[in-house]
Amino acid sequence: GVALIEYKCRKKKRAWSRCVADHYEHKFLPGKALEPEEDCDDLFERFRQCYMRGLLKERQNKGMPPPKEGTMLHEFMEEEGMIVPDASTNASSAK
Repeated sequence: GVALIEYKCRKKKRAWSRCVADHYEHKFLPGKALEPEEDCDDLFERFRQCYMRGLLKERQNKGMPPPKEGTMLHEFMEEEGMIVPDASTNASSAK
């Protein structure tokens, strides 16, 4: 379940958390930068991909249907090219 996903993604989460904490201490508090995005975005994206892939695999293992349109998992599948966003976009790009 989710505990196994969290365990498998723990190193990526830890790296991202350390980055945010480091940014907060060394850049935010001294007033050098307000947002950690430029420093920590890649680490967050790696953690997010690990977690979302884990959730999708868990759904598949349980025999659940694909995520419904409009959900975060469905959007992730679109981002990763696992599904085509919609038929009208696909038809127009084929021309």
